[in-house]
Amino acid sequence: MVLSVVAASAALTGGVAASHAGSSYDVEVQENQNPRVWDGQTIRFNFTTDDTYTVTGPDGSDLGDFDTDASGNHTLDSSTLPATGEYTVEDSSGSTVTNFTLTTQTLSASFGDSSINSGQNTTVTLDTNRAENFTVVASSDGADVSTVFGDQNITEVKGGLGTSTTVNATTAGLAAGTYNFTFEAHDSDASATATITVEEGTDEDATFDSQSYSTVVGDTTSFDLETMGQPDEVWLNISDDEGYYTATVLLNNTNYDDDNTLSLTWNTHNASQNGSTLGLTETNGDATVNVVNAEGAAIMADNLLNRSSTYTFESFVDDPMGSGEFRDVSSVRVNERSNGPVTVWTAPSSTNYGTLNASELVGASTQDNTIANDDLLVLQVETNGVYGYMADDLANFNTTGGLNLTLTETNTGPYSDGATVNIQDISGNSTLIKQPGEGQFLVAIDTAQVGSISAGSSWDAAFSIHESNPYVDSTISSTASLSVEERSLEITGDFSDGTLQLPNSDSAEVTAESNVAPGTAVNVRMNFPFQFVTTSGEIADDGTFSSAVNLSQFEAGTQFDTRVSLGTGLSKTVGSVITESGDGPTNATASFSVSANAPSEVEQGAQAQLGYSFTNDGDADGTVEYTVTVNGEEVDSGTANLSAGSSTSPMVYEFDTSSAGDVEWSVSTQHDSASGTLTVAESGGDDTGGDDTGGDDTGGDDTGGDTGGDDTGGDGDGDSDGDGGGQPGFGLVVALFALIGAALLALRRQN
Repeated sequence: MVLSVVAASAALTGGVAASHAGSSYDVEVQENQNPRVWDGQTIRFNFTTDDTYTVTGPDGSDLGDFDTDASGNHTLDSSTLPATGEYTVEDSSGSTVTNFTLTTQTLSASFGDSSINSGQNTTVTLDTNRAENFTVVASSDGADVSTVFGDQNITEVKGGLGTSTTVNATTAGLAAGTYNFTFEAHDSDASATATITVEEGTDEDATFDSQSYSTVVGDTTSFDLETMGQPDEVWLNISDDEGYYTATVLLNNTNYDDDNTLSLTWNTHNASQNGSTLGLTETNGDATVNVVNAEGAAIMADNLLNRSSTYTFESFVDDPMGSGEFRDVSSVRVNERSNGPVTVWTAPSSTNYGTLNASELVGASTQDNTIANDDLLVLQVETNGVYGYMADDLANFNTTGGLNLTLTETNTGPYSDGATVNIQDISGNSTLIKQPGEGQFLVAIDTAQVGSISAGSSWDAAFSIHESNPYVDSTISSTASLSVEERSLEITGDFSDGTLQLPNSDSAEVTAESNVAPGTAVNVRMNFPFQFVTTSGEIADDGTFSSAVNLSQFEAGTQFDTRVSLGTGLSKTVGSVITESGDGPTNATASFSVSANAPSEVEQGAQAQLGYSFTNDGDADGTVEYTVTVNGEEVDSGTANLSAGSSTSPMVYEFDTSSAGDVEWSVSTQHDSASGTLTVAESGGDDTGGDDTGGDDTGGDDTGGDTGGDDTGGDGDGDSDGDGGGQPGFGLVVALFALIGAALLALRRQN
């Protein structure tokens, strides 16, 4: 439907009317008064003397005389007066008897919707400058105003500065069309008109935002009803799959100001309390829940004893027990409840836990079963089936459903049971945050305000549900252990004879360790002669603190005090001294790794090489000391100066492969080593048993003479290229790959 509104206002004034006596009037004017008269009202003058009186207008003109009756009364229609303003009334002797002020009343009217369907409700707003209550008379050329507004006379209308009157209206019974309404003040000339156009709309509807929902018995679930046509009434039929539960619920007094959605919450803990709303509420207050019919064993019981069941919700836009038509259906699966563990967390003592939501509290906390005294103790309890009846505050935590949360001291002597702290007894120093959607609740406890939770004590935190709870068969509980330590703080770093050494650099690190909760604020102050240097930070998750400070302006040898303090007042102070940057004690070290590569097997007489290099993997410069051994004999050793992250150039050792067998090799530094075995296999070609091995080449000139002579640089290379087995060429390739592999590995380590 489309609503169009036309509004207008009017007020009439007229000339001077003949004076007359009478008793019907709207406002009375007595001697020595100056009342306001709304244009169009009937004035009754009520004077003490029967006389002839003269009326003077706002411009000073004489408007005529009137005579009072024997009682001193006379009436005058104010619409006959020529203009608004202050009028004067004088007696026959010319003396001023009284004054009155004529004012024009304004009135406007407008309907509240920009579009509307037939049968829907709306409002009309009346605005006026008249602050006292008056009656507006409504009329229309085509609508029954008594049906639209409930009565033709709209009473107790008032306006004034910032004030208006809103009147409910309905289009029920109005056919499609345009309707003009007139609104008139009952006693003045003020009037207004408004026009509304009513159109045939779409059919009313109410559908669920999902076809299925799930919850746990004792908890709540929420769902939305999306409506069309803004029905004035929505009906629900609710039943279970076992025939123990049947109910009809009416949602009326609907309010669609924000949207066309009704948001409902069903508390399964209250679903069986006949005579109430069966646990149903409209979350935003946009509808009233009325139970029209309820029957069945599950409804008559105190609670849902069938702890696991499926419930069917059907929607209607009219009474389903009459002519109401079905619109939609959805199911709610109610499951049995369960219990999870209790987990201990800690948070800084400065945490403003009373103002945090669940995610903020978790974000400020660290899981730890050891709590520093005065820090915040946070208990995370994983459980469900309790949020439909759990109290919103810890003071009443154990008053419903047999819920209990306690802290019991465990490190006691043989003749003591230890202290027990009930959570409701310390509710003033703790807070409860429920997370039904996550199946858990959080309790934050300020240990600084609970005297029995002191340093050196140990506790069991236990959440229990008593067997009297309707959703458990016997008492159940979950427990977590925790201990409380004295708060500690230690300044760490490079010390010499008890004095903290800090370099004169622009990033000198001040470090400390503490057992307080991570996130605790740390402040550092260095007291130099005539100067303070400060820095700050927080305790990290591992209990350490580190903050860089610029000390480059101070000379080596300058002495000062370093004070590190926590937000709770715990602090430590140590004597300190400035050292030359890089000269003071350092935790940086050099560390040397080995990269080595050699073939695993070659034939006898083939070339084979061991390639190796060294890399400084540490964070300080240093000197590598290396040793190379072959078959237990040192074949190479030396030193090399390497800066952090750098490597030596590749080095090569050539194996002696003249004899078959295993060759054991190793390369080592003071920090690392590599080793392997080269197998030299017997040659398998014709030359093995022929002339070159057993003949002239082995025992003759080529071996004994040509090694240093012709075979190396001259005629001897005939053996290298011939049938003597071409192994030297293969060995060269192996050695080349060994060198390349060693170089690449060294480069990777360097990067």
